[in-house]
Amino acid sequence: MEIIKFMVVLQKHFPWNNIGYSGQYSAVRKSNDKYWSEIWKSLSINNDSNDSSFVLDLGSGPGLLRSWGLRNNIFCDIVSLDKSIRMLEKVEFYSNGKGSVCADAASLPFCSNSFDGIVISNFLHCVEVTNSFVFRLLYVLKHGCNIAVSIASSEKLRNYWEYEYFPSAMSFDLGRLPSIVDIIMAFERAGAHLQDNKQIILEERVFDSQFIERTKKRHMSALWAISDDEFNRGIRSMQNDLECKSSLKQVISLELLVFKKK
Repeated sequence: MEIIKFMVVLQKHFPWNNIGYSGQYSAVRKSNDKYWSEIWKSLSINNDSNDSSFVLDLGSGPGLLRSWGLRNNIFCDIVSLDKSIRMLEKVEFYSNGKGSVCADAASLPFCSNSFDGIVISNFLHCVEVTNSFVFRLLYVLKHGCNIAVSIASSEKLRNYWEYEYFPSAMSFDLGRLPSIVDIIMAFERAGAHLQDNKQIILEERVFDSQFIERTKKRHMSALWAISDDEFNRGIRSMQNDLECKSSLKQVISLELLVFKKK
């Protein structure tokens, strides 16, 4: 299958494009090899140098899966799809301009049976999980192949440190987060079978000055969506709490759902 790079000029930009979101997200996530290893293992794809498999990274952001694949000698082609050109500029940097597609995740520009695996990493909250969306995913996936979906659960999301200081961000994130049960039902209605459901670690973080500096960049959760007044109050409160909370640790985990196309 020949991959053509789509560069759509007239697109609806997400708010974080205007605040350097892609660069900050990339700097934090690109080193988490264990997370991507778990995602990749769930696809059950043989890593053969003669392999001509294609994997779709849906909502790829800056291409962190592709970056991980290049560092770990993954031979199959990883196609990064995102609606944001700024995000895909990072993919270009990591992969010498190959295999990026600028398109809407709800309108996949691929033929049937194009992919040997699909990864949806911490992205499903950005789309509406309708029957037509899931049917389209299965349409471009080959029979017997897997879709790996990682997503936060609402129960664990409520415990993230940032929401203690920025409650409006939690309301926004919970409002757009589909439930695990609804996701499973949507995929099974479309003809996919749930193969696995487990927790995987996205990151381990420490409440320290570095975490506060990272928070100031607004790259995490929905901090880009809250008012400046709430954001500045929250940062001041975090700084005031730094001494008493210094060196506290928090593990951020996601649910990994693995579906097989029948």
